[in-house]
Amino acid sequence: MSADISRRTFLKFTSAGFVTLAADPFAAFGAARPAPKLKIGLTSNIHISKWRGADRKFEECLRFFDRAKVDGVLVAGDIADSGMLFELENTAKIWFKVFKDGKRSDGEPVANLMHYGDHCTGGYLTEREGFLKRYGLVGKPKEEIEAFKKKHLLIHHRERDWEACFREKYSQVKVVTVKGYDFILQHFDPRGGRTGCTKEMEEFLKET
Repeated sequence: MSADISRRTFLKFTSAGFVTLAADPFAAFGAARPAPKLKIGLTSNIHISKWRGADRKFEECLRFFDRAKVDGVLVAGDIADSGMLFELENTAKIWFKVFKDGKRSDGEPVANLMHYGDHCTGGYLTEREGFLKRYGLVGKPKEEIEAFKKKHLLIHHRERDWEACFREKYSQVKVVTVKGYDFILQHFDPRGGRTGCTKEMEEFLKET
Protein backbone atom coordinates (compact mmCIF):
# COMPACT_ATOMS: atom_id res chain seq x y z
CA MET A 1 0.00 0.00 0.00
CA SER A 2 1.25 3.46 -0.88
CA ALA A 3 2.39 5.51 2.13
CA ASP A 4 0.21 8.48 1.16
CA ILE A 5 -3.05 6.46 1.25
CA SER A 6 -4.71 6.16 4.67
CA ARG A 7 -6.35 2.91 5.85
CA ARG A 8 -9.81 4.51 5.72
CA THR A 9 -9.20 5.83 2.21
CA PHE A 10 -7.93 2.45 1.11
CA LEU A 11 -10.95 0.60 2.52
CA LYS A 12 -13.31 3.13 1.00
CA PHE A 13 -11.56 2.74 -2.31
CA THR A 14 -11.66 -1.06 -2.28
CA SER A 15 -15.38 -1.12 -1.47
CA ALA A 16 -16.40 1.50 -4.03
CA GLY A 17 -13.73 1.45 -6.67
CA PHE A 18 -12.53 -2.11 -7.11
CA VAL A 19 -13.66 -2.17 -10.72
CA THR A 20 -11.53 0.88 -11.44
CA LEU A 21 -8.53 -0.82 -9.89
CA ALA A 22 -9.07 -3.91 -11.97
CA ALA A 23 -9.35 -1.82 -15.11
CA ASP A 24 -6.39 0.45 -14.47
CA PRO A 25 -4.40 -0.20 -11.28
CA PHE A 26 -1.73 2.38 -12.16
CA ALA A 27 -4.15 5.26 -12.61
CA ALA A 28 -6.02 4.22 -9.48
CA PHE A 29 -2.98 4.96 -7.31
CA GLY A 30 -1.82 7.94 -9.32
CA ALA A 31 1.18 6.05 -10.63
CA ALA A 32 2.64 6.46 -14.09
CA ARG A 33 1.84 3.60 -16.43
CA PRO A 34 5.09 1.91 -17.50
CA ALA A 35 5.77 1.72 -21.21
CA PRO A 36 5.11 -1.80 -22.55
CA LYS A 37 8.20 -3.78 -23.48
CA LEU A 38 6.33 -5.52 -26.24
CA LYS A 39 3.24 -4.80 -28.33
CA ILE A 40 1.52 -7.57 -30.28
CA GLY A 41 -1.43 -7.07 -32.59
CA LEU A 42 -3.76 -10.06 -32.34
CA THR A 43 -6.53 -11.14 -34.68
CA SER A 44 -7.88 -14.44 -35.94
CA ASN A 45 -9.96 -16.14 -38.63
CA ILE A 46 -9.59 -13.42 -41.22
CA HIS A 47 -10.81 -15.78 -43.99
CA ILE A 48 -9.43 -13.88 -46.95
CA SER A 49 -11.53 -14.46 -50.06
CA LYS A 50 -12.11 -12.40 -53.19
CA TRP A 51 -15.87 -12.64 -52.73
CA ARG A 52 -15.93 -10.89 -49.39
CA GLY A 53 -14.77 -7.64 -47.85
CA ALA A 54 -12.34 -9.48 -45.60
CA ASP A 55 -9.32 -8.21 -47.52
CA ARG A 56 -10.34 -4.58 -46.94
CA LYS A 57 -11.01 -5.22 -43.24
CA PHE A 58 -7.68 -7.00 -42.88
CA GLU A 59 -5.86 -4.02 -44.35
CA GLU A 60 -7.70 -1.69 -41.97
CA CYS A 61 -6.70 -3.95 -39.09
CA LEU A 62 -3.03 -3.91 -40.10
CA ARG A 63 -3.04 -0.14 -40.48
CA PHE A 64 -4.49 0.15 -36.97
CA PHE A 65 -1.65 -2.06 -35.72
CA ASP A 66 0.84 0.09 -37.61
CA ARG A 67 -0.46 3.24 -35.91
CA ALA A 68 -0.27 1.43 -32.57
CA LYS A 69 3.38 0.62 -33.34
CA VAL A 70 3.11 -3.08 -32.65
CA ASP A 71 6.23 -5.25 -32.70
CA GLY A 72 4.46 -8.22 -34.24
CA VAL A 73 1.13 -9.36 -35.65
CA LEU A 74 -0.41 -12.69 -34.71
CA VAL A 75 -3.18 -14.07 -36.92
CA ALA A 76 -4.29 -17.20 -35.12
CA GLY A 77 -5.18 -19.40 -38.06
CA ASP A 78 -7.73 -19.52 -40.87
CA ILE A 79 -5.99 -17.06 -43.13
CA ALA A 80 -7.32 -18.50 -46.39
CA ASP A 81 -11.07 -18.99 -46.45
CA SER A 82 -11.13 -22.10 -48.64
CA GLY A 83 -7.47 -23.06 -48.63
CA MET A 84 -6.68 -21.61 -52.03
CA LEU A 85 -3.29 -20.27 -53.06
CA PHE A 86 -4.67 -16.98 -54.38
CA GLU A 87 -6.18 -16.30 -50.93
CA LEU A 88 -2.77 -16.63 -49.30
CA GLU A 89 -1.28 -14.47 -52.05
CA ASN A 90 -3.87 -11.77 -51.33
CA THR A 91 -3.04 -11.95 -47.63
CA ALA A 92 0.67 -11.50 -48.32
CA LYS A 93 -0.05 -8.67 -50.75
CA ILE A 94 -1.95 -6.79 -48.07
CA TRP A 95 0.73 -7.54 -45.48
CA PHE A 96 3.53 -6.08 -47.57
CA LYS A 97 1.34 -3.18 -48.68
CA VAL A 98 1.07 -2.07 -45.06
CA PHE A 99 4.39 -3.41 -43.79
CA LYS A 100 6.74 -2.86 -46.70
CA ASP A 101 9.79 -5.11 -46.40
CA GLY A 102 8.40 -6.29 -43.06
CA LYS A 103 8.60 -2.86 -41.45
CA ARG A 104 6.13 -0.41 -39.97
CA SER A 105 5.63 3.02 -41.49
CA ASP A 106 8.17 4.40 -38.99
CA GLY A 107 10.82 1.99 -40.26
CA GLU A 108 10.80 -0.36 -37.27
CA PRO A 109 10.46 -4.12 -37.93
CA VAL A 110 7.19 -5.96 -37.35
CA ALA A 111 7.25 -9.74 -36.91
CA ASN A 112 4.98 -11.99 -38.94
CA LEU A 113 3.36 -14.35 -36.41
CA MET A 114 0.71 -15.69 -38.78
CA HIS A 115 0.19 -19.40 -39.28
CA TYR A 116 -2.08 -21.78 -41.17
CA GLY A 117 -5.43 -22.82 -39.71
CA ASP A 118 -7.67 -25.73 -40.64
CA HIS A 119 -9.37 -23.70 -43.38
CA CYS A 120 -5.95 -23.13 -44.95
CA THR A 121 -4.61 -26.67 -45.09
CA GLY A 122 -7.32 -28.89 -43.60
CA GLY A 123 -8.81 -29.74 -46.96
CA TYR A 124 -12.21 -30.73 -45.59
CA LEU A 125 -14.04 -27.82 -47.24
CA THR A 126 -13.08 -29.09 -50.67
CA GLU A 127 -15.46 -32.02 -50.34
CA ARG A 128 -18.49 -29.81 -49.90
CA GLU A 129 -20.83 -28.78 -52.68
CA GLY A 130 -20.31 -25.11 -51.87
CA PHE A 131 -16.64 -25.40 -52.80
CA LEU A 132 -17.47 -27.05 -56.11
CA LYS A 133 -20.05 -24.38 -56.91
CA ARG A 134 -17.70 -21.57 -55.97
CA TYR A 135 -15.11 -22.70 -58.49
CA GLY A 136 -17.41 -23.98 -61.22
CA LEU A 137 -16.62 -27.63 -60.65
CA VAL A 138 -20.11 -29.04 -60.23
CA GLY A 139 -20.66 -31.87 -62.69
CA LYS A 140 -17.02 -31.92 -63.78
CA PRO A 141 -15.19 -35.26 -64.11
CA LYS A 142 -13.50 -36.41 -60.92
CA GLU A 143 -10.09 -36.30 -62.61
CA GLU A 144 -10.58 -32.63 -63.53
CA ILE A 145 -11.67 -31.73 -60.00
CA GLU A 146 -8.66 -33.47 -58.48
CA ALA A 147 -6.32 -31.76 -60.94
CA PHE A 148 -7.80 -28.38 -59.98
CA LYS A 149 -7.28 -29.11 -56.30
CA LYS A 150 -3.74 -30.31 -56.85
CA LYS A 151 -2.87 -27.08 -58.63
CA HIS A 152 -4.57 -24.52 -56.41
CA LEU A 153 -4.91 -25.88 -52.87
CA LEU A 154 -2.37 -25.01 -50.19
CA ILE A 155 -2.67 -28.47 -48.68
CA HIS A 156 -0.67 -29.89 -51.60
CA HIS A 157 2.24 -27.44 -51.45
CA ARG A 158 2.01 -25.63 -48.14
CA GLU A 159 5.76 -25.13 -47.75
CA ARG A 160 6.44 -23.79 -51.24
CA ASP A 161 3.48 -21.41 -51.22
CA TRP A 162 4.20 -19.98 -47.77
CA GLU A 163 7.80 -19.23 -48.68
CA ALA A 164 6.80 -17.66 -52.00
CA CYS A 165 4.13 -15.46 -50.43
CA PHE A 166 5.82 -14.32 -47.22
CA ARG A 167 9.49 -14.49 -48.27
CA GLU A 168 10.51 -16.58 -45.29
CA LYS A 169 11.48 -20.19 -44.77
CA TYR A 170 8.62 -22.49 -43.87
CA SER A 171 8.75 -24.61 -40.74
CA GLN A 172 5.89 -26.71 -39.37
CA VAL A 173 6.77 -25.40 -35.92
CA LYS A 174 8.30 -21.97 -36.04
CA VAL A 175 9.87 -19.96 -33.27
CA VAL A 176 9.89 -16.21 -33.75
CA THR A 177 11.81 -14.09 -31.26
CA VAL A 178 10.51 -10.57 -30.81
CA LYS A 179 12.42 -8.27 -28.46
CA GLY A 180 13.69 -11.25 -26.47
CA TYR A 181 10.30 -13.01 -26.26
CA ASP A 182 9.89 -16.35 -28.01
CA PHE A 183 6.64 -17.10 -29.82
CA ILE A 184 6.15 -20.80 -30.58
CA LEU A 185 3.72 -21.29 -33.44
CA GLN A 186 2.49 -24.35 -35.27
CA HIS A 187 0.85 -24.46 -38.67
CA PHE A 188 -2.27 -26.59 -38.82
CA ASP A 189 -1.62 -29.90 -40.52
CA PRO A 190 -4.36 -32.49 -41.22
CA ARG A 191 -1.91 -35.25 -40.32
CA GLY A 192 -2.47 -34.18 -36.73
CA GLY A 193 -6.21 -34.83 -36.76
CA ARG A 194 -8.73 -32.26 -35.57
CA THR A 195 -6.15 -30.37 -33.52
CA GLY A 196 -3.63 -30.26 -36.34
CA CYS A 197 -0.84 -31.00 -33.85
CA THR A 198 1.82 -33.16 -35.48
CA LYS A 199 4.87 -34.99 -34.20
CA GLU A 200 7.01 -31.94 -34.99
CA MET A 201 5.47 -30.09 -32.04
CA GLU A 202 5.90 -33.08 -29.74
CA GLU A 203 9.56 -33.37 -30.72
CA PHE A 204 10.10 -29.64 -30.32
CA LEU A 205 8.64 -29.62 -26.81
CA LYS A 206 10.76 -32.61 -25.80
CA GLU A 207 13.91 -30.87 -26.95
CA THR A 208 13.03 -27.53 -25.35
